[in-house]
Amino acid sequence: MSRWTRTRAGADLGAGPRSRPRGQAGGERAGLAADPHLGGQGRLQTEAAQTRFSRPWGAATLRRMSVSPRAYRLPRHVRPVAYDIEIEADPRRSDFHGQVTIALEVETPSRTLELHARGLRLWEAVVEVDGQARPLALWLDADRQTVTLLASEPVPAGQALLRLRFAGRLGAGMHGLYLASDGRHQVLCTQCQATDARAIFPCFDEPEFKARLRWTVHTGPDLLVLTNGPLQEVVRRPEGLTYRFHPTPPLSTYLAALVIGDLDSSPQTVVRGTPVRVLAPRGQGGQTRFAHALTERLLPFYEDYFAYPYPYGKYDQVAVPGFDAGAMENAGLVLFRQNLLLMEPGTASFRQEQSIALVVAHEMAHMWFGNLVTLRWWDELWLNEAFAEWIAHKAVHALWPAYRVWESFQQDKHHALLDDALPTTHAIWAPVSTPEEAIEMFDAITYQKGCALMRMVEEFVGEEAFRQGLRAYIAAYAGGHAVGPDLWRHLEAASRWPVGELMRSWIEQPGFPLVAVELEAGGRLRLQQRRFFSSPRDAAAPSEQRWLVPMGVRFEDEQGVREHRFLLREREQTEPLPARGAVRWCYPNADGVGLYRLALDDGMLRALTGPALQQLRPAEQMGLQEDLWALVCCAARPIETFLEVLPALAQVRDHHVVRGLVDRLEVLDLFVRDSGDRAARGQLRALVARLLQGQLEELGLEPQPGEEPEAAQRRAVLVHGLASLARVPEVIRHAEVLAERERLDPRAVEANLAGVVVHVAARFGEASRHACFVATYLARRDSGLPPQQVQRYLYALAAFRPPELVARTLSLITDGTVPQDAVGVLLAQMLSARHAQEQAWAVLQANWEALRVRMGDLGLSRVVESVGHLRPQWRQDIVAFFQQHVPRGAERALQRALEAMDQREELRQRVTPGLLRWLGG
Repeated sequence: MSRWTRTRAGADLGAGPRSRPRGQAGGERAGLAADPHLGGQGRLQTEAAQTRFSRPWGAATLRRMSVSPRAYRLPRHVRPVAYDIEIEADPRRSDFHGQVTIALEVETPSRTLELHARGLRLWEAVVEVDGQARPLALWLDADRQTVTLLASEPVPAGQALLRLRFAGRLGAGMHGLYLASDGRHQVLCTQCQATDARAIFPCFDEPEFKARLRWTVHTGPDLLVLTNGPLQEVVRRPEGLTYRFHPTPPLSTYLAALVIGDLDSSPQTVVRGTPVRVLAPRGQGGQTRFAHALTERLLPFYEDYFAYPYPYGKYDQVAVPGFDAGAMENAGLVLFRQNLLLMEPGTASFRQEQSIALVVAHEMAHMWFGNLVTLRWWDELWLNEAFAEWIAHKAVHALWPAYRVWESFQQDKHHALLDDALPTTHAIWAPVSTPEEAIEMFDAITYQKGCALMRMVEEFVGEEAFRQGLRAYIAAYAGGHAVGPDLWRHLEAASRWPVGELMRSWIEQPGFPLVAVELEAGGRLRLQQRRFFSSPRDAAAPSEQRWLVPMGVRFEDEQGVREHRFLLREREQTEPLPARGAVRWCYPNADGVGLYRLALDDGMLRALTGPALQQLRPAEQMGLQEDLWALVCCAARPIETFLEVLPALAQVRDHHVVRGLVDRLEVLDLFVRDSGDRAARGQLRALVARLLQGQLEELGLEPQPGEEPEAAQRRAVLVHGLASLARVPEVIRHAEVLAERERLDPRAVEANLAGVVVHVAARFGEASRHACFVATYLARRDSGLPPQQVQRYLYALAAFRPPELVARTLSLITDGTVPQDAVGVLLAQMLSARHAQEQAWAVLQANWEALRVRMGDLGLSRVVESVGHLRPQWRQDIVAFFQQHVPRGAERALQRALEAMDQREELRQRVTPGLLRWLGG
């Protein structure tokens, strides 16, 4: 699953509000008895069961077991082999019903069969052994989310068939079976990870239970149905259509998927024997070509890399109009947010294209790593997601190097290190016992830190050895389950390096090291490692933690620029460089691959911020900048040291470095603004102008014919900095002109610049412009323009400053105008912005119950974490509110929010006096 990443204002993430027409209840179609609890004509057939037992455990008298749900796992004496799922559903109805037949392997005789179910009505439970059907009593436990089926006599060891009828209502959020809607389109779709298949049909809903899935779906006329397996046949009936599908190979239920709607498709192609399609809501089929072309190249890449053919019968990718995650790797049927799959050439920025490529690559990688070889339990989730994130970057870098994905990843890695520098971070591997804890694992530590670790390990053992170890691992566990140590053993066998020892040092303890480096005479490095904390108080505390740190050093001597690699094992260690003559400069994190911060001695820092800075690669320049800022945060360096290197950093002509520079200037701007010193505010604006204006003058305010993507991306960052931070009048005026030009014709402004100028226009806009932006968003949505052109107006609404316009934007969230999967994005932006956060916090509190459902699990975590940007005087209010309204599945996000708030305030108080003095000097 692709999680959300942090995005700047004006960035695009999907769309899709929730609206569901009232549908019929009950009724019978295609021979399925409707659930009487939903008003149909079906009849409970539990009389036989009720007469055999002293307690009436039939479906009409469901009882709850008062057992704690914490850490509960299904027993292992019964395992599913295959599911035959027959379901009736239609986007025009709010309910669904069906029956499931489960082929079982019973290891020991037992009177009880236990499986998962949540929010379902169940009846007609029957187990068949040797052709003899035996009715079963039903006992639901809503807390455990299980159903216990009790037979009058033990079910013998061997094979058995279990049949249950079920019915339910569509999910109110974006999980289980739900109606995805963006205000224009409506599609029924599923999201089962981590534990939501049980809300669609009764099943063994733990990843260890893999079984074949076969779907039969009854729906209304003129609707397309997709499931995990290839289509077998479509039967037209008077009341609608019946779709039957071929069974899949064994899958965990979190990978089950169903889509019903009116969809367009790219022309199907066959890639090495696999049918491939990309599908979108009706009218947007032309926006599928880019992703389809990506897929045609990625699938052979992965087959060759793993030396294993694609394991499922077809590969469909669907953009749905409302999705909580970025995308979901359901076997054979991958679902996406619209903006992460659909686009038209020329309508998306280079970064948006890059994001689509990475998400498509990430989800496809899961077909082998996660689906074919599956985690045993959710505490191994990190391995699934970290690996998919790493190999997605590797694949995109290999196939489309112009995207420079590893340089872009540095920013994601630094965001993960910010979270990992907090005391309440978690180890990459962490025990999981409940669905809520599983949801909390979808975070930056699992994805970005895990990805960085995989990259560092590959660099350590060597690319070919790493690949051979992975191939052996896939071959050994294909179709089954594995855990991290299984992979480490295969990597060790292929490389003969101590991979297991290294990995344990990184995944079993939280945090990461700060490596202090001194360059001594004769080219020797003296190194010390200790855990890095961003809080000065925590940084000063003793720490016994130690990592095995693969280190790469780039340095220049008389022979030129060279590299040296070694393993830092001890807390203190000396390493001689193989230098000839004097070492002119040295950077101990070659290509930014290492997962650590650097504290360089004064001489090394002076050398690297002088002429040598231009000899560093962009990832290294970014690392130098971010590490120095991190040292300011933990009070290891004064703010003046960081300020003194700003002019040198501003000489770098790379958009990744410039983006990082502008990010840090935004933090300084916030500190100066909070100080109330108007003179200092003017001085900071002048500083920003001096640092950035020369670069923009070189590039020009508008694109030049034939310029490289690097220039276009750098221009966009510079315009944002000079307009929003420096408040340069001519840049603001020009941005407003371009924004109006884009509003009239979305292709009239270069795509990398379009989102930025729209955001700038909103930042300085009044009521009439706000109304115009709302109307533009709605008109573009309804006309089916590419999501990138639609969403730039939706997310720009958060930038309007006047309080009455902030209130108006928030009203669009509460009245349902903002699509469901955009609620969390927009609300998080407003909670993070000084001008909007107090109003946004009030709206969040007043509408908590409704918004938490609309936002989805991942959206909830995003919003809860954003409250950490509120001013510290709101801290007690935040704590009191969430004590009364516990954010289930986002408790860890709340901890991060409060810690970040405290640390941000400590940093502000500590550095602001020096910052003001420096600006005034």
